Amino acid sequence: MTVKVATCRLLLAMKLLAARPRDVEDIARLLAACGITERHEALDVFDHYYPTEILKPRALMILDDLLAGRGGAFGGD
Repeated sequence: MTVKVATCRLLLAMKLLAARPRDVEDIARLLAACGITERHEALDVFDHYYPTEILKPRALMILDDLLAGRGGAFGGD
């Protein structure tokens, strides 16, 4: 039996695409796990997996907030 597991980069792209309030903590952890510290790095990951999609403004705000160290502003449902 083979079990396939998504990489942290794929999971990050999926969480950014969804950009739900409950995803904020996961996005923060995935950014750290992927070693991403700059907005352009996260956008490159997203574009790699979803080249025809555009990030929602909410996802960009979450991303900018987390990378600036203000992780709590978008938490909660």
